Amino acid sequence: MNIPSFRRLLLALAMALALTPASVLADWTTYHLDQSRTGNDTTEPAATNVSSAWNANVSGQIYAEPLIVGNTVLVATEQNNVYGLDAATGAVLWSNTSLGTPVTQSTLPCGNINPVVGITGTPVVDTATSLMYVVATLAQPNVHYELYAININNGATAWHETVSPSGNPIYQGQRSALALANGRVYIPFGGRSGDCGTYSGTVVGALASGPGSLVSYALPAGHEGGIWAPSGSAVDGSGNVYVTTGNTTCGSTCNPFDFGETVLKLSPTLGLVDWWAPTNWPSLNAGDTDVGSVGPALLPNNRIFQVGKGGTGYILNTTGMGHISNAPFSGSACPGMTADAAFGGTAWAAPYIYVPCRTKLVALNVNTTTPSFTVAWQGPAVSYSGPPILAGGVVWTIDPAGTLYGLNPTTGAIVYNIGITFANHFATPAAAGGRLFVPAGQVLRAYNLAPPPVTLNPSSLTFGNRPQGSTSPAQSSTITNSSGAPLTINSISISGDFAQTNSCGTLPATFAPGTGCSVSVTFTPTASGTRTGSVTIDDSATGSPHQLRLTGYSFAFKAAHTLDGWGGLHADGGTPPLTDSAYWPGWKIARSAALLPDASAGYVLDGYGGAHTAGTITNVPTAYFGFDIARDIVFLPTATAANPQGYTLDGWGGIHPFGGAPAISGGGYWPFWDIAKRLVLLSDGTGGYILDGWGGLHGFAVGANPMPPSLSSAFWPGWSIARDIALAPGSTAANVAGVTLDGYGGVHPFGASGAVSGEALWPNWDIARAVRYSQDSTAANPMGWTLDGWGGIHQFGGAPAIPMGGFWPNFDIATQLIIG
Repeated sequence: MNIPSFRRLLLALAMALALTPASVLADWTTYHLDQSRTGNDTTEPAATNVSSAWNANVSGQIYAEPLIVGNTVLVATEQNNVYGLDAATGAVLWSNTSLGTPVTQSTLPCGNINPVVGITGTPVVDTATSLMYVVATLAQPNVHYELYAININNGATAWHETVSPSGNPIYQGQRSALALANGRVYIPFGGRSGDCGTYSGTVVGALASGPGSLVSYALPAGHEGGIWAPSGSAVDGSGNVYVTTGNTTCGSTCNPFDFGETVLKLSPTLGLVDWWAPTNWPSLNAGDTDVGSVGPALLPNNRIFQVGKGGTGYILNTTGMGHISNAPFSGSACPGMTADAAFGGTAWAAPYIYVPCRTKLVALNVNTTTPSFTVAWQGPAVSYSGPPILAGGVVWTIDPAGTLYGLNPTTGAIVYNIGITFANHFATPAAAGGRLFVPAGQVLRAYNLAPPPVTLNPSSLTFGNRPQGSTSPAQSSTITNSSGAPLTINSISISGDFAQTNSCGTLPATFAPGTGCSVSVTFTPTASGTRTGSVTIDDSATGSPHQLRLTGYSFAFKAAHTLDGWGGLHADGGTPPLTDSAYWPGWKIARSAALLPDASAGYVLDGYGGAHTAGTITNVPTAYFGFDIARDIVFLPTATAANPQGYTLDGWGGIHPFGGAPAISGGGYWPFWDIAKRLVLLSDGTGGYILDGWGGLHGFAVGANPMPPSLSSAFWPGWSIARDIALAPGSTAANVAGVTLDGYGGVHPFGASGAVSGEALWPNWDIARAVRYSQDSTAANPMGWTLDGWGGIHQFGGAPAIPMGGFWPNFDIATQLIIG
């Protein structure tokens, strides 16, 4: 990169921003900022030095655009969870996880949102009442849609009501953003990816004041015509609602015309006021070439911009739309693309409209007086072009393959190229308070658009797993006056399970540019799980108060790791990482892993029987088969790093001692039949059990010890669906309690175990991989976690949530959860 040229570019961007009229919108309360869906935030500082501010993990995939009100970032997920995060630190201010059970994708006849469908459409906020409106897809008592009004100050549900349109909701999708106008919340509905079953493009209008009379508009024939674009509807100054439909099932022979491939203008009560469809609608309809893959955008001079799968852009009039007619102007908005060309939502900053064409972002120079446009520039090639926004004088777009691009708004030149790992299709960022907020899978990433006047180094502190009541060693962060003027620190306070001291002297105290002081923090957990807090610095600089984000962990285990199929060990829940583990990238050969009783080190087992050290532990030979038949590995409770002893299991049921462990008797053995799955040892090491694929439990004794009692559990003869087994802490032959896991996520108690509650379930989808107890669980009240194949960790029985060390959406690679 040519540095002088880059500096000139940043200066030009800053000058352009200074000449842009200031927006009166300080909050980001709806999809792409406003009712016109411009996505243009002119209140942010020039993006002169973008840097990571924080990352926040949430439960569930993020498809909806984040919203921001004041210092609160609002995030909704497919798990039907809603969060209020601190915009400065990412700390969870509140969460609402009680909206109801989402729908498992595998139970639906079609669709592409995995593993569950919950909140997909972007919510909308009414700042006058402090309510956020979200639509959740609920599985119980049957599949339906529920509108929730949530207090954004504390996350409490104010009220809710069912808003499912007529027809079977298993075929209907709610992907479009909500809109708030005329005292109503407007909720579009379409189909699901794949267009299964019978549905009709519909808009439902619910009273914003509470449950009451619903109004709706549905396409008259009831033959698809989904209203599904992520940007949803646009609303003009008179309260008219504009939506665009997809194809209907009558193809090119619709008689009468049934409003597929149509831009609709609806009244505030959702009566049809006017409409427009292109003259080639028959071929578009027959070819599933939705005009409505992008929502309509309102432009000056009573114009509408519309683009769809065909790649043609249309400029329409909001008055006298023309029904079936040639648009006042049309042209190629996505050069070279005529199918699956554009999806999501646009952004507008006169004279440019930014179009998310599938393979690259395209800027069109638009004349709204004499309607026309020309292609101004085309952005970098991407796997999929995300709906753009403008903030800090930069156009921001997400490539879901894992890149956030910041582009020059007049040339398309790449100004920023930031790795974000992964994002869902049609993900779009939001901006407020000098920060950019980017949804990236199950993570919300925040970026500072410009250097803050006060810097904290480091900007957050994380404390590893500690027992409740114990105090950690101190960690420090330096507070520096990064501005060109004196900085006065008025006060320093702290929240959560943390305590602080500082070197700032008697407050208030004033610091010259480039100087500062430090704060020292300790962590004393008072409850289990992830504990958060912050150091709050009240000062005289812009953006005060400034905050240092604090995170600590307190779990009953000593260590937890997720094993991937390539051999990677990923530390979970504040566990220090293990070093020197075997790794076979691209080769899914890792089968299991085990930790020593003190959790200081362990082995990773490959499919041939090789045990590979992880951490500092003696390397000992194990049974080696030369073919992929090894399945599990365990340590005896007396094992140490210097004297590791235990057993490996092969798929035929053979148990093989290593490190001088005693021979075993009993068990089960099925030569030439790969049916044995896992083995477990009793807490005293006198015996244990083999789990076969049908769910059978087969006891064995260690050395001269007596056989453990025979037990039965869930059993599926002829169906190899059992995946894992775990014993409750303290289980002995005299009192055995445990659980088995099936591939759908079911956790099944056996022996003296109590009933299991709250487990994650994926009916008809073999994705569950491992089950483990929390070390403070009891036999009567089992609690712990299950692992899915993507790396998701799901609690049951009231166990605290564990932050994941690894997550690979749409990639079945997670193999085992190892807890010690």
